[in-house]
Order: sequence, then structure tokens, then C-alpha cells
Amino acid sequence: MIILDETITVHAQPEDLMDFFAHLDKNYPAMSKDHIQVTCLRGHPLQEGSIFKNEEYFQGKPVQAKYLVNQVIPNKRIEYKALFPQSLIGGRLVNEIEPTNDGFVWTEIIYLGFNTPLLGKLIDGLIRFLFVLLNGSLSDLKAHQIEGMKTVKHILEEKVQRREQSPVAVDAR
Repeated sequence: MIILDETITVHAQPEDLMDFFAHLDKNYPAMSKDHIQVTCLRGHPLQEGSIFKNEEYFQGKPVQAKYLVNQVIPNKRIEYKALFPQSLIGGRLVNEIEPTNDGFVWTEIIYLGFNTPLLGKLIDGLIRFLFVLLNGSLSDLKAHQIEGMKTVKHILEEKVQRREQSPVAVDAR
């Protein structure tokens, strides 16, 4: 099994990240210049059992995949599972959120392949080969992961700054 994980500290509230993912169909293109769109095919982005399709460029080539929203624990965890045909080589994306005093620590984990002795090694080799066919590598996927997380961090922290700078209406009764 291939695991790509990245952790970043965000100075915003866990609810801000959940809200970002709740509107993934609108926010997806802002995460990366390579992102095209997310389309909800069934349900809503943070509803377990929902299905969505993402479209993006990887190494200049258009790719798309369908995902199932497998698990949502508000302000703690979001898990997506790849659907057919990507499910043939495994695939999960997990976002874990750990609150801190001044924000949260966000860990994104991409799981590719299967955790079985023989089949796992064969699938890992196939995955690496598929990336070569796309003129890329797992390190390119990792760089894409980091870019997306840094962009979301920036978006959320700017949102917090705007919120802190805007005057609060006071009831004058």
C-alpha cells in the first residue's frame, strides 16, 4: 500500500474547514490551478453515502474520478473512497482535523493500493506504472497534495482575518 500524508497547522476553526468541504463543488477550483470542477452526483459534499465526480489536470492531462463520501465526523474527520474504475487499484482520501488553542492541525492522507502481501505489491507496481504513463510520479501527486493544502490554509486564514476586521453589529435597544 502506498500512503501519502501531509500535516499542516491552520489558524482558523475546524468548522471553517468543514464549511469549505461542504461547498466543495464551489471551492474545488480555488484549491489548485489544475482543478477543473467537482460535480455532486448524489447527495451533498458532507453527507455520508453521497457521490461526487472530480475533474482536474495531472501533468497536463485531464483526469477524473468518482468518490463516495464514506465517513463524516463533524470537525474531526472526512473520508472519501474511490469508486470504479479507480477502486480497482484502491484509493481513499482521509482528512483528519485536530483542534488546537489557536486553530487546528489538518492531516490529509492518500491511500493507494491494498494492504495485502502479494496483491499489495503488484498493485503498488501498477500504480507507479500508471503514474509514468501520465508522465508523472508519486512525488508529483505529493506536491499536488501539499499545494492544495497550503492554498486551503491561505483561504481559511484570510477568511478569519476578514471576520476579525469586520465591524460587529451591536443591538442598540
